[in-house]
Amino acid sequence: MRKKIGLTLIALLLLNAPATYSVPSCDHVQSCTKTNITGGCKIALVTIQCDGTEWSKNPLCTTVNYPCVQDCCCECLSDGYNIGWWDPCIQTLRNESFHCNGCG
Repeated sequence: MRKKIGLTLIALLLLNAPATYSVPSCDHVQSCTKTNITGGCKIALVTIQCDGTEWSKNPLCTTVNYPCVQDCCCECLSDGYNIGWWDPCIQTLRNESFHCNGCG
């Protein structure tokens, strides 16, 4: 049931305009790992910048620490990640998305 809710949440978030973040000098994603934690999920993302250096980001979605977060859903992508959740405080779906743009 939770998996179905999570997949539905991702589908709805993708239909809505996500809050998207990108690092202009990001060449590619080296690794992305999703971990389920108590009350939510977290992402461990490592990218390689255009100058060859590593950059990391570790977003967290949890109902334990944040009262306006329910039904967290995390997903690694080939070029970044998506995180989505239900915000009961304002009765809406919210999300955060990161995409690596390449060095073109």
